[in-house]
Amino acid sequence: MLNPDTKKIKAIEQGVVIDQAMLTAKNKTVRTWYSLRRQFLPFYFLAPPKWRLKLRAASKQERMQANFSLLGAVRSGTTSLSEYIIQHPCVALPLTKEVKIGGLFSKRLVEAQLPTVSQQRKIEDKYGKAITGYCTPSMPHMLLPYLLKSLNKNMKVFVMLRDPVDRAFAHWRWDQEISHRFFQDPLFEHVPNFSTLIELEMQGMLNHANTQTVQISGVGGGYLQHSNYLPFVVKLIETFGRENIMFINSSDFFEDPLKVVNDIYQVLELPEYIPQVVSIKNAGRKANLDPEVEEKLRNFFQPINEKLFDLIGEKYDW
Repeated sequence: MLNPDTKKIKAIEQGVVIDQAMLTAKNKTVRTWYSLRRQFLPFYFLAPPKWRLKLRAASKQERMQANFSLLGAVRSGTTSLSEYIIQHPCVALPLTKEVKIGGLFSKRLVEAQLPTVSQQRKIEDKYGKAITGYCTPSMPHMLLPYLLKSLNKNMKVFVMLRDPVDRAFAHWRWDQEISHRFFQDPLFEHVPNFSTLIELEMQGMLNHANTQTVQISGVGGGYLQHSNYLPFVVKLIETFGRENIMFINSSDFFEDPLKVVNDIYQVLELPEYIPQVVSIKNAGRKANLDPEVEEKLRNFFQPINEKLFDLIGEKYDW
């Protein structure tokens, strides 16, 4: 039984807390303060400072290969689950939780976010095994499976799937929370509410049109498009094989995170370790979805979900 690496757990906690504080700060002075404070952190929740990334990419040190990836759409629980996974003593800490591929047009810049081989050897000497991984809420970016294959065609893939209706509404609420400083500007006076946005998006999807309604987070497109997991999962299975992918119902993780993370430890063949409980840091504000809107969305997603369940060989309670 391995003991917790308290220094690493503290670094993870610090990076998440500082970056979340910067993300949700309500005035420019506070955001600037946290931006300065984060320049030399050992670990980041958001993208690391560009100068850190460029400096690491310029180094001649050999980098580890990503052994696994944890994927999910925005507001699916990837932040909390990634904290559980990377706290394991045998998992070498990447520079950032959300290892970035999009916007980085160089494999060297992507790999610069991963640990060095010398760090790998230190962990192997101490614990007998060392792996590292790629964690990001970049579903349903259709190019992602191809880009991940360039990092490691044999990696294990863990995919979080949240109830698409709950996820879409949570995604919209999260955008409202982290972009409040923009929405106070008169320019956004007439931006519609969630029910109107998803009505526009459903009409766009039915007519094969652009469905750009997401305002801040995510990978482009709309809130409903981020919840349509089927096309992405099809390509992911084609790329890595169903036997190399573990699908996780987010509600199972929310209900019993330790069971889910221990299942992941077993898939990764990691030594026995009891994970430290991770506090939820970006839960977002709670709100109730209008029952009529919820019913409309559930009817919209029902046939898509059935195809998804048939594809992955699992059926969830949504």
